Amino acid sequence: MVQVNEERIAPERLAPMSAQEPVTRDIVAIGASAGGVQVLLQIASALPPDFPAAILVVVHIGNRPSLLPALLDRAGPLPVASAKDGEPILPGRIYLAPPDEHMVVTDGHLELSQGPRENRFRPAIDPLFRSVAEAYGSRAVGIVLSGALSDGTVGLAAMRAHGGMTIVQDPAEALVSAMPANALAAGNIDFALSTKEMIEMLSSLPRPVVSVLKSPDTVSAPSSQPRDDLIARDLLRQSEDERHPGPTLFTCPDCGGTLWQADEAGVLRFQCHVGHGYSWEALLEQKSDQIESALWATSRLLVERAILRRQIAARIDRVAPNTTYEPDLEVLADQDELQSQAIQGMLTDATAATSV
Repeated sequence: MVQVNEERIAPERLAPMSAQEPVTRDIVAIGASAGGVQVLLQIASALPPDFPAAILVVVHIGNRPSLLPALLDRAGPLPVASAKDGEPILPGRIYLAPPDEHMVVTDGHLELSQGPRENRFRPAIDPLFRSVAEAYGSRAVGIVLSGALSDGTVGLAAMRAHGGMTIVQDPAEALVSAMPANALAAGNIDFALSTKEMIEMLSSLPRPVVSVLKSPDTVSAPSSQPRDDLIARDLLRQSEDERHPGPTLFTCPDCGGTLWQADEAGVLRFQCHVGHGYSWEALLEQKSDQIESALWATSRLLVERAILRRQIAARIDRVAPNTTYEPDLEVLADQDELQSQAIQGMLTDATAATSV
């Protein structure tokens, strides 16, 4: 076991290893990517059937169907299933983020969404970890396993700021070391552990008497300002013309770079770092053109997907006529065409409105 940041760890952080003043740790959030599934299987197979905490797991599975819930369910005594939106979080269960959906927690329940990708992934680890940090504070344990890049680093920092215990798989053991190594380098990690040591530490968690893991009314550590609030305030400042000259949230229509704004002789002007410049009128017109182009492209892609779905359905009917394919490709193709027509209707209405 590698203990990290020893001088900064308060004695109560080590309480799960001690029988004197046990700290309730009844939420375990685990993030894994390439090379992490085998570790998850080992953890699931070794935990006792009366494990006192709920385990929430995000694996970078993208939008592909996953056999992981069935594999983990067979591996050990704890029931395992893909998370369902709105279901309560119960101890002694393992919940997995479904394909192509972020999983977060709120008021003792799971929430699923197809929000924007983070760190190139959906589901992503950081959204889960941040929500667990905000909701459960010192009751949380966060674990990052093998994987590439750095998803989970920010989430573990949030957990530690709220008093939770933070663990990474020892990078020397991880099949792909970048995720645990990057989290370790950020300096917000309590322990870097081998798989065996992680299992021993999790098995030592005290056993609270809890049926549904509700969020506490308050968390024990000072809360960092939620990221979404910071973004909303920044957007409001821009929309109310309260931003001083400098970088904006706008992007250059010509190259995609960040636009800086400046008042030149009282005239609002925007320019990117390679030199493309716009008056506010020109930028507004360019943004309108971009919206029109994006909507036409979306309409086209929906038509293409409808045609492809019908082609696949025709091939299945010809090659294997008795095969039932779920979901129904013809129904999905009809939906694509209706959405494409709706977008074209929006474009027609917008053109008519601007021509009046």
